[in-house]
Amino acid sequence: MPSNISVTDPIARAEKWTRHVLFRPFNATKWFALGFCAWIAGLGGSGGSGGPQRFGNGFNSAGEHGEEMREVFEKSLEWLLENLTMVVSVGAFFILLTASLWVLMIWISSRGKFMFLDNVVRDMAEIKEPWNEFMAEGNSLTVFRLCFGLAAFGTFLLVGALALLPFLTSIQAGRFLPLGFVGIFWAVLLFFLWILALGVAASFLDDFVVVIMYIRRCSCMDAWREFLPWAKAYVGQFVLFYLFKIVLGIGIGIVALLVMLCTCCIAALPYIGTVILLPIAVFMRSYTLSYFAQYHPDYDLLRGDRPPPLASASEV
Repeated sequence: MPSNISVTDPIARAEKWTRHVLFRPFNATKWFALGFCAWIAGLGGSGGSGGPQRFGNGFNSAGEHGEEMREVFEKSLEWLLENLTMVVSVGAFFILLTASLWVLMIWISSRGKFMFLDNVVRDMAEIKEPWNEFMAEGNSLTVFRLCFGLAAFGTFLLVGALALLPFLTSIQAGRFLPLGFVGIFWAVLLFFLWILALGVAASFLDDFVVVIMYIRRCSCMDAWREFLPWAKAYVGQFVLFYLFKIVLGIGIGIVALLVMLCTCCIAALPYIGTVILLPIAVFMRSYTLSYFAQYHPDYDLLRGDRPPPLASASEV
Protein backbone atom coordinates (compact mmCIF):
# COMPACT_ATOMS: atom_id res chain seq x y z
CA MET A 1 0.00 0.00 0.00
CA PRO A 2 1.48 3.37 -0.98
CA SER A 3 1.85 6.00 1.72
CA ASN A 4 2.62 9.70 1.80
CA ILE A 5 0.89 10.46 -1.50
CA SER A 6 1.79 14.05 -2.35
CA VAL A 7 0.20 16.48 -4.79
CA THR A 8 3.07 18.96 -4.67
CA ASP A 9 6.14 16.73 -5.01
CA PRO A 10 5.25 15.69 -8.60
CA ILE A 11 5.48 19.33 -9.71
CA ALA A 12 9.28 19.36 -9.72
CA ARG A 13 9.52 16.12 -11.68
CA ALA A 14 6.88 17.27 -14.17
CA GLU A 15 8.64 20.60 -14.70
CA LYS A 16 11.98 18.85 -15.21
CA TRP A 17 10.49 16.40 -17.70
CA THR A 18 8.76 19.22 -19.61
CA ARG A 19 12.08 21.06 -20.01
CA HIS A 20 13.72 17.81 -21.10
CA VAL A 21 11.06 17.07 -23.75
CA LEU A 22 10.68 20.55 -25.21
CA PHE A 23 13.89 22.48 -24.62
CA ARG A 24 16.80 20.01 -24.45
CA PRO A 25 17.33 20.70 -27.25
CA PHE A 26 14.65 22.96 -28.70
CA ASN A 27 13.33 21.58 -31.99
CA ALA A 28 10.60 23.47 -33.87
CA THR A 29 9.66 20.39 -35.92
CA LYS A 30 9.18 18.40 -32.74
CA TRP A 31 6.97 21.13 -31.29
CA PHE A 32 4.68 21.14 -34.34
CA ALA A 33 4.40 17.33 -34.41
CA LEU A 34 3.84 17.01 -30.67
CA GLY A 35 1.46 19.96 -30.77
CA PHE A 36 -0.56 18.20 -33.46
CA CYS A 37 -0.93 15.15 -31.22
CA ALA A 38 -1.98 17.34 -28.30
CA TRP A 39 -4.45 19.19 -30.52
CA ILE A 40 -6.26 16.11 -31.83
CA ALA A 41 -6.22 14.61 -28.32
CA GLY A 42 -8.30 17.59 -27.18
CA LEU A 43 -10.92 17.41 -29.96
CA GLY A 44 -13.37 15.42 -28.14
CA GLY A 45 -13.81 19.58 -24.91
CA SER A 46 -29.71 38.80 -11.86
CA GLY A 47 -32.43 40.45 -11.22
CA GLY A 48 -34.04 42.82 -8.67
CA SER A 49 -36.40 42.03 -5.84
CA GLY A 50 -39.39 42.94 -7.97
CA GLY A 51 -38.55 40.35 -10.66
CA PRO A 52 -40.47 37.35 -9.27
CA GLN A 53 -43.52 39.45 -8.54
CA ARG A 54 -43.67 40.84 -12.10
CA PHE A 55 -43.04 37.35 -13.49
CA GLY A 56 -45.90 35.94 -11.42
CA ASN A 57 -48.29 38.69 -12.55
CA GLY A 58 -47.38 38.01 -16.15
CA PHE A 59 -48.74 34.46 -15.82
CA ASN A 60 -51.94 35.49 -14.10
CA SER A 61 -54.88 33.74 -15.76
CA ALA A 62 -56.85 37.00 -15.91
CA GLY A 63 -53.88 39.03 -17.16
CA GLU A 64 -52.97 40.09 -20.65
CA HIS A 65 -49.59 38.33 -20.68
CA GLY A 66 -51.07 35.00 -19.67
CA GLU A 67 -53.47 35.08 -22.61
CA GLU A 68 -50.66 36.08 -24.99
CA MET A 69 -48.42 33.25 -23.81
CA ARG A 70 -51.21 30.71 -24.20
CA GLU A 71 -52.04 32.01 -27.67
CA VAL A 72 -48.41 31.85 -28.78
CA PHE A 73 -48.10 28.32 -27.46
CA GLU A 74 -51.24 27.15 -29.24
CA LYS A 75 -50.24 28.75 -32.56
CA SER A 76 -46.74 27.27 -32.34
CA LEU A 77 -48.17 23.82 -31.67
CA GLU A 78 -50.61 24.22 -34.58
CA TRP A 79 -47.81 25.24 -37.00
CA LEU A 80 -45.66 22.34 -35.80
CA LEU A 81 -48.43 19.80 -36.46
CA GLU A 82 -49.14 21.27 -39.94
CA ASN A 83 -45.45 21.09 -40.94
CA LEU A 84 -44.53 17.95 -39.04
CA THR A 85 -43.03 16.14 -42.05
CA MET A 86 -40.70 19.00 -42.91
CA VAL A 87 -39.67 19.56 -39.29
CA VAL A 88 -38.92 15.85 -38.79
CA SER A 89 -36.93 15.64 -42.05
CA VAL A 90 -34.81 18.72 -41.35
CA GLY A 91 -34.32 17.69 -37.74
CA ALA A 92 -33.29 14.16 -38.70
CA PHE A 93 -30.75 15.49 -41.21
CA PHE A 94 -29.09 17.80 -38.71
CA ILE A 95 -29.15 15.14 -36.00
CA LEU A 96 -27.49 12.63 -38.35
CA LEU A 97 -24.88 15.19 -39.46
CA THR A 98 -24.11 16.24 -35.90
CA ALA A 99 -23.91 12.64 -34.69
CA SER A 100 -21.54 11.71 -37.54
CA LEU A 101 -19.20 14.60 -36.79
CA TRP A 102 -19.33 13.80 -33.08
CA VAL A 103 -18.42 10.14 -33.64
CA LEU A 104 -15.58 11.13 -35.97
CA MET A 105 -14.12 13.61 -33.47
CA ILE A 106 -14.40 11.13 -30.60
CA TRP A 107 -12.62 8.47 -32.67
CA ILE A 108 -9.80 10.78 -33.73
CA SER A 109 -9.30 12.29 -30.28
CA SER A 110 -9.30 8.85 -28.61
CA ARG A 111 -6.41 7.77 -30.81
CA GLY A 112 -4.80 11.17 -30.24
CA LYS A 113 -4.79 10.73 -26.47
CA PHE A 114 -2.55 7.69 -26.80
CA MET A 115 -0.37 9.41 -29.40
CA PHE A 116 0.24 12.39 -27.14
CA LEU A 117 0.79 10.22 -24.05
CA ASP A 118 3.22 7.95 -25.90
CA ASN A 119 5.23 10.88 -27.24
CA VAL A 120 5.45 12.55 -23.83
CA VAL A 121 6.52 9.29 -22.19
CA ARG A 122 9.14 8.47 -24.85
CA ASP A 123 10.31 12.05 -25.48
CA MET A 124 9.39 11.67 -29.14
CA ALA A 125 7.28 13.49 -31.72
CA GLU A 126 5.89 10.74 -33.92
CA ILE A 127 2.45 10.63 -35.51
CA LYS A 128 2.02 7.59 -37.75
CA GLU A 129 3.71 5.01 -35.51
CA PRO A 130 1.68 5.58 -32.30
CA TRP A 131 -1.49 6.08 -34.37
CA ASN A 132 -1.11 2.51 -35.64
CA GLU A 133 0.40 1.05 -32.46
CA PHE A 134 -2.52 1.95 -30.20
CA MET A 135 -5.36 1.27 -32.63
CA ALA A 136 -7.05 -1.35 -30.43
CA GLU A 137 -6.81 0.79 -27.27
CA GLY A 138 -8.02 3.86 -29.15
CA ASN A 139 -11.03 2.01 -30.55
CA SER A 140 -11.91 0.65 -27.10
CA LEU A 141 -11.71 4.15 -25.67
CA THR A 142 -13.89 5.42 -28.52
CA VAL A 143 -16.64 2.89 -27.77
CA PHE A 144 -16.61 3.74 -24.08
CA ARG A 145 -16.71 7.50 -24.70
CA LEU A 146 -19.58 7.13 -27.18
CA CYS A 147 -21.62 5.05 -24.71
CA PHE A 148 -20.72 7.47 -21.93
CA GLY A 149 -21.80 10.44 -24.05
CA LEU A 150 -25.09 8.83 -25.05
CA ALA A 151 -25.88 8.00 -21.43
CA ALA A 152 -25.08 11.57 -20.40
CA PHE A 153 -27.26 12.98 -23.19
CA GLY A 154 -30.14 10.66 -22.31
CA THR A 155 -29.97 11.73 -18.68
CA PHE A 156 -29.88 15.37 -19.76
CA LEU A 157 -33.09 14.85 -21.74
CA LEU A 158 -34.72 13.15 -18.76
CA VAL A 159 -33.79 15.98 -16.43
CA GLY A 160 -34.97 18.51 -19.00
CA ALA A 161 -38.32 16.75 -19.22
CA LEU A 162 -38.70 16.89 -15.44
CA ALA A 163 -38.37 20.67 -15.61
CA LEU A 164 -40.34 21.17 -18.83
CA LEU A 165 -43.50 19.24 -17.98
CA PRO A 166 -44.47 21.37 -14.94
CA PHE A 167 -43.60 24.48 -16.95
CA LEU A 168 -45.89 23.46 -19.84
CA THR A 169 -48.62 22.68 -17.34
CA SER A 170 -48.30 26.21 -15.97
CA ILE A 171 -48.51 27.70 -19.48
CA GLN A 172 -51.65 25.75 -20.27
CA ALA A 173 -53.17 26.87 -16.98
CA GLY A 174 -52.29 30.48 -17.75
CA ARG A 175 -50.40 30.99 -14.49
CA PHE A 176 -47.22 29.73 -12.89
CA LEU A 177 -48.22 26.90 -10.57
CA PRO A 178 -46.20 26.01 -7.44
CA LEU A 179 -45.58 22.61 -9.05
CA GLY A 180 -43.50 24.41 -11.68
CA PHE A 181 -41.12 25.78 -9.06
CA VAL A 182 -40.76 22.34 -7.46
CA GLY A 183 -40.08 20.65 -10.79
CA ILE A 184 -37.48 23.21 -11.85
CA PHE A 185 -35.76 23.08 -8.44
CA TRP A 186 -35.32 19.32 -8.54
CA ALA A 187 -34.35 19.39 -12.20
CA VAL A 188 -31.63 21.96 -11.55
CA LEU A 189 -30.38 20.04 -8.51
CA LEU A 190 -30.23 16.76 -10.45
CA PHE A 191 -28.58 18.54 -13.36
CA PHE A 192 -25.72 19.89 -11.24
CA LEU A 193 -25.22 16.59 -9.45
CA TRP A 194 -25.10 14.79 -12.78
CA ILE A 195 -22.68 17.37 -14.23
CA LEU A 196 -20.43 16.85 -11.18
CA ALA A 197 -20.53 13.07 -11.63
CA LEU A 198 -19.77 13.40 -15.34
CA GLY A 199 -16.86 15.72 -14.62
CA VAL A 200 -15.33 13.31 -12.10
CA ALA A 201 -15.71 10.32 -14.43
CA ALA A 202 -14.28 12.22 -17.41
CA SER A 203 -11.31 13.41 -15.33
CA PHE A 204 -10.59 9.90 -14.08
CA LEU A 205 -10.79 8.62 -17.64
CA ASP A 206 -8.32 11.14 -19.10
CA ASP A 207 -5.93 11.29 -16.17
CA PHE A 208 -5.66 7.66 -15.06
CA VAL A 209 -7.73 5.13 -17.02
CA VAL A 210 -6.05 6.00 -20.32
CA VAL A 211 -2.67 5.62 -18.61
CA ILE A 212 -3.57 2.12 -17.39
CA MET A 213 -4.77 1.21 -20.89
CA TYR A 214 -1.44 2.42 -22.23
CA ILE A 215 0.54 0.36 -19.71
CA ARG A 216 -1.52 -2.85 -19.83
CA ARG A 217 -2.58 -2.65 -23.49
CA CYS A 218 -6.04 -3.52 -22.23
CA SER A 219 -9.62 -2.46 -22.94
CA CYS A 220 -11.18 0.58 -21.33
CA MET A 221 -13.40 -1.49 -19.05
CA ASP A 222 -10.43 -3.56 -17.85
CA ALA A 223 -8.57 -0.35 -17.06
CA TRP A 224 -11.57 0.95 -15.09
CA ARG A 225 -11.64 -2.31 -13.11
CA GLU A 226 -8.01 -1.78 -12.16
CA PHE A 227 -8.39 1.90 -11.34
CA LEU A 228 -11.61 1.93 -9.29
CA PRO A 229 -10.09 0.09 -6.27
CA TRP A 230 -7.41 2.81 -6.13
CA ALA A 231 -10.10 5.50 -6.28
CA LYS A 232 -12.10 3.86 -3.48
CA ALA A 233 -9.07 3.25 -1.26
CA TYR A 234 -7.63 6.75 -1.68
CA VAL A 235 -10.70 8.97 -1.99
CA GLY A 236 -9.16 11.77 0.08
CA GLN A 237 -5.93 11.79 -1.93
CA PHE A 238 -7.78 12.01 -5.24
CA VAL A 239 -10.04 14.77 -3.94
CA LEU A 240 -6.96 16.70 -2.84
CA PHE A 241 -5.34 16.02 -6.22
CA TYR A 242 -8.24 17.56 -8.13
CA LEU A 243 -8.54 20.50 -5.77
CA PHE A 244 -4.86 21.18 -6.36
CA LYS A 245 -5.35 20.78 -10.11
CA ILE A 246 -8.02 23.49 -9.92
CA VAL A 247 -5.46 25.79 -8.29
CA LEU A 248 -2.92 24.88 -10.96
CA GLY A 249 -5.54 25.43 -13.63
CA ILE A 250 -6.25 28.94 -12.38
CA GLY A 251 -2.58 29.86 -12.53
CA ILE A 252 -2.11 28.22 -15.92
CA GLY A 253 -5.25 29.93 -17.21
CA ILE A 254 -3.82 33.32 -16.27
CA VAL A 255 -0.55 32.47 -18.04
CA ALA A 256 -2.44 31.28 -21.14
CA LEU A 257 -4.48 34.49 -21.17
CA LEU A 258 -1.34 36.60 -20.98
CA VAL A 259 0.21 34.61 -23.83
CA MET A 260 -2.89 35.14 -25.97
CA LEU A 261 -2.81 38.87 -25.28
CA CYS A 262 0.92 39.08 -26.04
CA THR A 263 0.44 37.20 -29.34
CA CYS A 264 -2.60 39.29 -30.36
CA CYS A 265 -4.86 36.26 -29.83
CA ILE A 266 -2.86 34.09 -32.24
CA ALA A 267 -2.54 31.61 -29.36
CA ALA A 268 -6.34 31.26 -29.45
CA LEU A 269 -6.26 29.77 -32.96
CA PRO A 270 -6.85 26.01 -33.30
CA TYR A 271 -3.65 23.95 -33.52
CA ILE A 272 -1.39 27.04 -33.68
CA GLY A 273 -2.46 27.94 -30.17
CA THR A 274 -1.80 24.38 -29.01
CA VAL A 275 1.74 24.57 -30.40
CA ILE A 276 2.39 27.92 -28.71
CA LEU A 277 0.99 26.66 -25.40
CA LEU A 278 2.57 23.21 -25.74
CA PRO A 279 4.61 23.53 -22.51
CA ILE A 280 1.34 23.73 -20.58
CA ALA A 281 -0.05 20.57 -22.19
CA VAL A 282 3.17 18.62 -21.67
CA PHE A 283 3.50 19.83 -18.07
CA MET A 284 -0.07 18.86 -17.12
CA ARG A 285 0.30 15.42 -18.70
CA SER A 286 3.66 14.97 -16.96
CA TYR A 287 2.24 16.17 -13.65
CA THR A 288 -0.57 13.61 -13.75
CA LEU A 289 1.90 10.84 -14.64
CA SER A 290 4.24 11.90 -11.83
CA TYR A 291 1.38 11.88 -9.34
CA PHE A 292 0.05 8.48 -10.45
CA ALA A 293 3.55 6.98 -10.27
CA GLN A 294 3.30 7.18 -6.48
CA TYR A 295 0.62 4.46 -6.40
CA HIS A 296 2.45 1.58 -8.06
CA PRO A 297 5.88 1.03 -9.70
CA ASP A 298 4.16 0.00 -12.95
CA TYR A 299 2.67 3.48 -13.23
CA ASP A 300 6.07 5.20 -13.27
CA LEU A 301 6.38 6.11 -16.96
CA LEU A 302 8.64 9.17 -17.17
CA ARG A 303 11.78 7.24 -17.99
CA GLY A 304 12.13 7.87 -21.72
CA ASP A 305 10.92 4.51 -23.05
CA ARG A 306 7.67 2.73 -23.83
CA PRO A 307 6.93 -0.01 -21.28
CA PRO A 308 6.19 -3.50 -22.60
CA PRO A 309 2.62 -4.72 -22.00
CA LEU A 310 2.37 -5.50 -18.29
CA ALA A 311 -0.01 -7.69 -16.34
CA SER A 312 -2.51 -6.07 -13.99
CA ALA A 313 -1.22 -4.73 -10.71
CA SER A 314 -1.82 -6.65 -7.52
CA GLU A 315 -5.01 -5.85 -5.63
CA VAL A 316 -5.12 -2.62 -3.70
